Amino acid sequence: MQYRRPEHSPGHLFSGLLPRAASGGVLITGREHYFNSDAELLECLGLGGKHVLFVRCPQELSESQFSELIGGSPISLPRWVPKKPLIGIIIRSIGDPAIVRELFETTSGQLDFWDLLLNTFCEREAKINPILDAAIIRMLYAKIGRLSRMTRTPLGPISIKEINEAFEATTGRPPTDESAIILQRLPGLSRIGAESLDRQFVDEYILDGLKAEDILSTYSSSDTAVLDDAWKHPLGTFGAFFAGTRLQSVNQSRAVIAYVKRHADAKNRVLLSDMIAALFYADSNSDFGGLSFKDGRFSEIGFSDCPISNLSFDDCIFDSIDITDADPQGVSINRCAIVRVAGVTSLAHAPPWVTECLFESFQSTNTLAQIRQAGLSVAQTFLLSSLRKLFLQPGSGRKHSSMYKGYGDSASKRICEKVIALLLRKGFCSRFRGTSEDVYVPDRSMTQRARLMLSQMTQSKDEAWLEISHY
Repeated sequence: MQYRRPEHSPGHLFSGLLPRAASGGVLITGREHYFNSDAELLECLGLGGKHVLFVRCPQELSESQFSELIGGSPISLPRWVPKKPLIGIIIRSIGDPAIVRELFETTSGQLDFWDLLLNTFCEREAKINPILDAAIIRMLYAKIGRLSRMTRTPLGPISIKEINEAFEATTGRPPTDESAIILQRLPGLSRIGAESLDRQFVDEYILDGLKAEDILSTYSSSDTAVLDDAWKHPLGTFGAFFAGTRLQSVNQSRAVIAYVKRHADAKNRVLLSDMIAALFYADSNSDFGGLSFKDGRFSEIGFSDCPISNLSFDDCIFDSIDITDADPQGVSINRCAIVRVAGVTSLAHAPPWVTECLFESFQSTNTLAQIRQAGLSVAQTFLLSSLRKLFLQPGSGRKHSSMYKGYGDSASKRICEKVIALLLRKGFCSRFRGTSEDVYVPDRSMTQRARLMLSQMTQSKDEAWLEISHY
């Protein structure tokens, strides 16, 4: 960082302060990515030649630390909430417990909290240095988020030069010394290493939301230039959920299908893959009419209760797929490379609609995907399946038909009804009348208890598990 006049340097401010400090030393705190390197930090603070001890904090707080910060139990918070100090302060500042519950227990709450978080980042930076307003900083975040699409890893690195160019593209002018300081200290970004000038995102939750917003902006603005880009990194689970929920809210599922078909041969395979991944989280059926989608790149896709139909995935790459109890209509996965698969124990157990694929790893026999092969009773299997749908899958609730899927015979259904009654009686979920059928909504305060049963299974001593084991 170069300063036009010496008095602009923080070292100038400290030069008179340090000699008057107590003999015990001086404690200086702040964000390390404010500077490009440790050497620059020491120079700017006027600490060259002095004995300096660096003490760095963990990126996230522990469960107990975060609980103390927000004044409540972390068990009641969803797992997607990053346990970072600033995020804890934001939660505590909300004040009203009802608003906090609304954010964390509804489908839109996860998206609303992300929006609140990013707005808080932007407004705080604008207050610290008013040369940029919050709206400009928000647009800058979006451009930096897109830069991560083509970096070496999903989080970075992003060079200072690229960030400066993003600033110029946003504002129409290159950064000044003052604005350069803001660019180097943006929340959510950190240095790659002690001596590296490059930055990277520190949290996938923030970045995935930025990617999703960029996808929606690209789609709504009919930006065709981006179709010629060669993106590397697809949306994660939250990003796909974000984009799918927003598209569903404005009834754009059919239009997105038309967009994918219209640009099916475009160079940017990741952009089109993200569009398809988003539709997995839309509530309406998305019929692709027999489209063969080739060379796609996906993060995590679950085919259980699949709203996608008549689509063939050919020669694609998946980081993870879940085919537990999946029977999608007209969907096939052919000649794809799949890093992790849940729902089968080996290639021999793959369903007929998954053909000629390369798998790196399968789910172990100790996990939920292998429940049907673990010798459990119908009641035990259905309980674990229900807990998984209620507490581990995205969304605020599960439809009645979704809960009973795969348990259609009369004998099994009677047992399943008893398990549902137990879940309602024990407070794991509540039942509400939906538009077309009943909807079961989980009580998030029971998440930890549900997770224990899912991990312990036959070793569980939970009273709910012990009771259904006698059904």
